[in-house]
Formats: sequence, C-alpha cells, structure tokens
Amino acid sequence: MSDNLSEGAAFIASGTAAGAAVSGTVGGMGLAGSFGGVGIGMGVMAAAGGVVGLAAYGAYKIINQDDTGKNFHRNLQALAEITKEYEDKKRWTDLEVDAELETLKTQMQTKNNPS
Repeated sequence: MSDNLSEGAAFIASGTAAGAAVSGTVGGMGLAGSFGGVGIGMGVMAAAGGVVGLAAYGAYKIINQDDTGKNFHRNLQALAEITKEYEDKKRWTDLEVDAELETLKTQMQTKNNPS
C-alpha cells in the first residue's frame, strides 16, 4: 500500500512541477470566452499539472499490472463468500417461511375442524 502511495505521490509531484514550469516558461495566461476573461496563474497550472500527473499514474497502473492476478483471485474468493452467505441466508429464510406456513395450515385446520 505504501508503495502505491509513494508512486502516486511521485507522479502527482512531477505533474505539479511540470505545470508550474510551464506556467513559469510561458508566462501569464488567460482564458477568454463569452463569460469574459479569467487569468490563469501558476497555482492553477500547478494544480492542473497535478491532475495530469495523477492521470499518468492511472495509465501507468493500467499498463503495469503486477498484482492484478492476486487481486483477481482475492476478488473471486470474496465474491464466492458473499454468494455463499446470500444463499445460506435465503435457505434459512425459505425454511422459516415454510415452517410458518405449516403452522398456519395446522391452525386453519383446527379452526375449521374443532373436533
């Protein structure tokens, strides 16, 4: 877990540094539209670079799938366990309903045949 955290932080930090470097190299930027104009400073560029770095980390994790076999096996085991628990619960519920139905049938028979 800490390996993933340190890798992700490295990608985000690299993206943030790259965004700040682009802002420092290009200079003052702005975004203009029908709404008017908005200045884009170094902070915004650094944040955008961090997002791009995070996207790059996601792509890296997709391409470099070291532990997917372990995760896949763990997920299958969890799914099998959840399915078994669901089936057990359904079986007990069905048995309880069947027992209650039999009780109601005997009560109805005793009410209809009081002898």
